[in-house]
Amino acid sequence: MSRTLRDKVVVILGGSSGIGLATALAAQADGAEVVITGRDAKRLAAAKERLGGSVRTGQFDAAHENPAREFFNSITTIDHIFSTAGTLAIVALKVARKGTREVFHILSAVTPVFTLRLFT
Repeated sequence: MSRTLRDKVVVILGGSSGIGLATALAAQADGAEVVITGRDAKRLAAAKERLGGSVRTGQFDAAHENPAREFFNSITTIDHIFSTAGTLAIVALKVARKGTREVFHILSAVTPVFTLRLFT
């Protein structure tokens, strides 16, 4: 059985650069319909140009729930969500001052919880 992302919708929060953009490129190469988000309009436009095709974008700061909720409400189908939104990492680093292990646990817990809140 072949596992591909062909004909799947993959939403990547923080997809305008870094790991998010690399994930978008890989998902697109595997046949996915890619949707990326980001805060910075210039980086988002550059990522969209690099991805080409029918990539959809959403510009908003993931730290603000209402714009994120509006964006997700505009998408009719989502098969996969990958979140690399940097805002949460900044918050986690400010909270955790006892070492990188604690930061890792906060990052891995906070990002999925925030994303799930958008759907409730």
